[in-house]
Amino acid sequence: MKLKVVTDKSSYREGEKMTITIRNLSDKKIFFGSTAYGVRFEKWNSEKWVFHSSIIGADVIVTLEPSQTKQITVELSNLYQPFTAGKYRVLSIGWIEQDGKNTQLSGYSEFSIIE
Repeated sequence: MKLKVVTDKSSYREGEKMTITIRNLSDKKIFFGSTAYGVRFEKWNSEKWVFHSSIIGADVIVTLEPSQTKQITVELSNLYQPFTAGKYRVLSIGWIEQDGKNTQLSGYSEFSIIE
């Protein structure tokens, strides 16, 4: 894994704040398509991970240099798609440029929502 994603706790209640730390473990600059660093949430439905929601950021390309870390704090609430009890993961998805090609990189951290 060249992109490390860590949350400040392993379980939360809906509405709590989560601090997400994203660290570039590669030796190359990682690019992201928004100021939200490609962060999205997925929920486990007993068979597979399904998209839950994503963080909205400005649509500009941002980067993480090798060994660089960024933190994002989000509130785990969503009027249209509540964070109900269950198993989730937060992902960060970016890419590196190598030999004229873009290669996707991602990292994730699992957490639970408790009632």
